[in-house]
Amino acid sequence: MTLLAVLSDIHGNGIAMEQFAFEVDKIKPDAIICLGDTLGYLDEEIKCYEILEKIHAIHLMGNHEAMALGIIEINSEFEDVYKLNDAKSRLSIDTLKNIRNFPREANLIDRNFKAEFYHGNPADPLNGRVYFDTKIEPKNNQTNFIFVGNTHRSFSQTNLWGKVINVGSLGLPRDNGSLGTFVLVDTEKNLISRQFIDFNLDKMFNKYRFSHRSVLENFHKREKIADFN
Repeated sequence: MTLLAVLSDIHGNGIAMEQFAFEVDKIKPDAIICLGDTLGYLDEEIKCYEILEKIHAIHLMGNHEAMALGIIEINSEFEDVYKLNDAKSRLSIDTLKNIRNFPREANLIDRNFKAEFYHGNPADPLNGRVYFDTKIEPKNNQTNFIFVGNTHRSFSQTNLWGKVINVGSLGLPRDNGSLGTFVLVDTEKNLISRQFIDFNLDKMFNKYRFSHRSVLENFHKREKIADFN
């Protein structure tokens, strides 16, 4: 393997998913890993899962998949925002079975590239959160990269053992809400680059106008995106 694409937290954003599929068709990575949370918040989870299957992505389970399946309890206070029961009602029985079989973590060794992949973190693969100042340790002492999602904020963090890469959110970023993110990994050279998808916000506001107000407001965020090196 040489080129790997890693994405996370699509959250039913079919427009962003189509843009990602268009990009990877040009880039042609050798493998694609989605770190989970393809449903919730926005309502095109069916399209997103279908595209991920079509491009042969490896899909991990995220906390929103786990909540939709009852593996993690849904806080009823947030269901009006998450809309997980609505999402579950739209998915076929076969798709729900497939989601239940999503692994909670993945590992990849390619010569000097030794990586662990989680939606959350090694201690809590489904629901753990890794921010820029969060310190985590790999499960394997040979690991030199850990890839995570869940916080919807993209950054890299260097530690004594290697690097943590938070790939951010493809569908609902919480730093700059107009730019979805994913990463490309050259496993031969151990090089990682962050990629941006520039949202057509007018199209998104029209398409997802029935989503919760707080979700739509997220697209207006313009916080500084953390350094990535």
